[in-house]
Amino acid sequence: MRIILTIVIMALSLTTRAQNVNMRHHDMVHLTTNLLYDAALVPNVGVEYAFAPRWSAKVNAMYAWWSNDSRHRYWRVAGGSVELRRWFGTNVDAFELKGHHMGAYMGAYRYDFELGGTGNMADFNYGIGVSYGYSMPIGRKLSLDMGLSVGYIGGEYTKYDYEDGCYVWLDDMRRNYIGVTRAEVSLVWHIELGRKGGRL
Repeated sequence: MRIILTIVIMALSLTTRAQNVNMRHHDMVHLTTNLLYDAALVPNVGVEYAFAPRWSAKVNAMYAWWSNDSRHRYWRVAGGSVELRRWFGTNVDAFELKGHHMGAYMGAYRYDFELGGTGNMADFNYGIGVSYGYSMPIGRKLSLDMGLSVGYIGGEYTKYDYEDGCYVWLDDMRRNYIGVTRAEVSLVWHIELGRKGGRL
């Protein structure tokens, strides 16, 4: 939480200083989908917007509620995250999302996973961490954003099993995970809303 608050304060300070800088740029909204999540049958969408020359904010959401009751298979997850990014390098354009970036994020999730054996279910887990990535254009309106995040995932979850025609509670567990929390290979579609000119 302290990391995110520090980055937010830095972003506000940078935006204030940027008011005295003459800039011209396209006003862009960027729609994203993480292809790794899509491959895991977890549809997801993100929206990113650059609010200063080297700063952007991103909101992600995911939802998958697949089930096969006859085989006791469940693949269910719903949640979202918010992320603040700082873009680096001499050949960087946060408005068009090009180059290296680092960020801080927080998110919340619920899930129910069972693949024919012991299941894990949680109504609320949360995550917080930092990210690093690189975004490169692959077309006039498309780019590929690759990244990795590390941090902490916490919350309570329930282990259950299926016995004699009923789902049986096994144990309530506490999740305290520190390490790699997500990988990203996102397809980004750049939508131009117009051109801004003059002072930011």
